Amino acid sequence: MAYKKNQSVHKLFIILFCMLLLFNCKKDTKSSPPVPEIIADFNFNKSAYAAGDTVKLINNSVAADSYSLTLTDPDGKTITNLPEDFLAANDFQFKNLLVWLDINAKDGNYTLTPKASRSLDNRTSTISKSFSVVTKRASVLVSFGSPNNHTFYISVDNQPLFQFNGQPGVVARKRFMIPIGLKVFAMRFSAVYYSKTLVLEEGKEYEIDLS
Repeated sequence: MAYKKNQSVHKLFIILFCMLLLFNCKKDTKSSPPVPEIIADFNFNKSAYAAGDTVKLINNSVAADSYSLTLTDPDGKTITNLPEDFLAANDFQFKNLLVWLDINAKDGNYTLTPKASRSLDNRTSTISKSFSVVTKRASVLVSFGSPNNHTFYISVDNQPLFQFNGQPGVVARKRFMIPIGLKVFAMRFSAVYYSKTLVLEEGKEYEIDLS
């Protein structure tokens, strides 16, 4: 009789132990939710741009903590592998990623491939987005030269465009087709400093004499 009683107590202990173990397993499951799937999701702030524009990517990605960008031109050539520091200023939440188009960017369709990454498990997700570049340009004719050796410098929206080292007695002229709406800065380094700034408008031709 005592044996059967001990056996029943032993079975009851095993049942309680199993219930406790099951409870702990459920508790652990609740405290450790599954890691969400990483999804790259970006949208442009507009569908078409011009050379010299800033392409803004609005970041709607899920479960990522770092990003990189690859830009491909209309000929299928990778322009550059853009690092993740192409971000809007003070945007520590990676809500906006920026890509600056060169002032000489050709017209056509470009493909931007953002990649979202997660350091926790080294998972990545990529998506390809296309945008078009259509640029209206104005003609700017620049004259260089002086009796002395001077340096002539031209930039467009702070992007270097052209630098020319003058020759004594030589006057050179060069025509540039520059996107409208951008600021052209022309400067001559000499004993007499000279500079000129223009904001280009459509349908107009410009001349800058730096000689």
